[in-house]
Amino acid sequence: MKNYNKTYIIGAAAAFGIMTVVLNFFPRTTFSERERRDLASFPEFSAEKLASGAFTDSVSKWYSDSEPFREGFMTISENFNRIKGIKTGSGENAVTFIAGDAGDRPQYMDTTDFYDDDEFIDTVTVAADTTAAPTVAMDSIPKENKLAPKPPKPETENKDGYRVPNSGVILVGEVPNVRALLAFGCTSYFTKVYCEAVNMYKAAFPDVNIWVMPIPTASEFYGPEEARSVNWRQKPCIDAVFKKLDPNVHPVYIYDTLQAHLSEPIYLRTDHHWSALGGFYAAKCFADQAGLPFKSLNDGYEARTIHNFVGSMYGYAKDISVKNSPEDFVYYYPTQTQFTTHVISYIIDNKYNITKVYPEKERSYFAKFRDGSSGAYSTFLGSDSQLTRVETSAGNGRRVLILKDSYGNTIPSCLFYSFEEVHVVDFRYFTKNMKQYVADHKITDILFANNVTFCCTVTAAKKYKHFLNQPEGSGIVRDTTQTE
Repeated sequence: MKNYNKTYIIGAAAAFGIMTVVLNFFPRTTFSERERRDLASFPEFSAEKLASGAFTDSVSKWYSDSEPFREGFMTISENFNRIKGIKTGSGENAVTFIAGDAGDRPQYMDTTDFYDDDEFIDTVTVAADTTAAPTVAMDSIPKENKLAPKPPKPETENKDGYRVPNSGVILVGEVPNVRALLAFGCTSYFTKVYCEAVNMYKAAFPDVNIWVMPIPTASEFYGPEEARSVNWRQKPCIDAVFKKLDPNVHPVYIYDTLQAHLSEPIYLRTDHHWSALGGFYAAKCFADQAGLPFKSLNDGYEARTIHNFVGSMYGYAKDISVKNSPEDFVYYYPTQTQFTTHVISYIIDNKYNITKVYPEKERSYFAKFRDGSSGAYSTFLGSDSQLTRVETSAGNGRRVLILKDSYGNTIPSCLFYSFEEVHVVDFRYFTKNMKQYVADHKITDILFANNVTFCCTVTAAKKYKHFLNQPEGSGIVRDTTQTE
């Protein structure tokens, strides 16, 4: 026993010594490919920061955030993390549910505070019996879901600068073909504010064609019935949007079209976005309804592929099976039209506030990523934090303004044959007055292209409303010299 204790102590001491050397003397990690972000850097010293405690806090954050071999340690942790999920079935029928963090889950506002802000609470609990499906902690769930009380709002935000509400992550299938889904838990009641915003645009621009395209996410089509108690149906929300629109607003109904192409890779397996192919079919629905020309994939595009792509769902799931199920990221380059892209870039701080605006400059529309890059979805536009204007050779007098979240990024390049100008605004980043912008650029069509989550929360709707009357230069947190 004494020898055993001695061996144990020596082994523990050796392990501790090795880890001490590794953590303190090996090169530190500066970028996380998994999280697609720069890690904390060593802070700049000042007497004021030292006195306030900010310096030591920053050193602590740097030390823990940039540990050597960080990605490898996280991979080891993720191998153990799978035991926390609820798993049923095997092979293609394997389903694993991983409960989301409180800041990620879909949360619902008290109707008495409906217009204040989007509030988030932890409403999902996982059944103690691991053989059972996850359940929602509500006495009963009406057909279109139920509102829950409003608690304090958490500060958690994702890397894109806004919350992606979800009831957790659902993993379907097994390596190498795992599909990771964000469970959907929003209610159609709150489409009211989104539709109010859209209708305000029709009132503001009576001579402009206003189009609305609610985009279903992958969990609507690929979510298994075993997880339906936390992954609610999206179609009632989409239908509710169309019912509440001004009669003069044009609905773009893409649901049936997407459903008809489910055997094709229209959604990414490892990312929370759809694929370029899904966006292509949606853009065709829009162009057909608008009576505009549209090229087929065979006639007007060159398919380009980024291999071994693993997207954002690896970060949400924190599950090694997602990393071990890479996929091809395919996008389509328009070859039968000339187009020139002009971009006004926004610099944002670590709280996603706009701090500087660069003058408009010509830039490539498509960003280039190497095989294996986790940022391949940014092939379109390169970034959300910009205002994009594309001039094409369509020459038909039609100019479209696309108001979107990141789901809308796949759509603009599919419309280069349909419009002589394509303008792209992300709801998070716009510093101009919308009425003036539409007038200055002689916009003929406005397309709202948002995934259904943002049709069921006030996040985007409040921004869209504010754009109509905000002064030029709105939303910049520090003084900036702008050159128009």
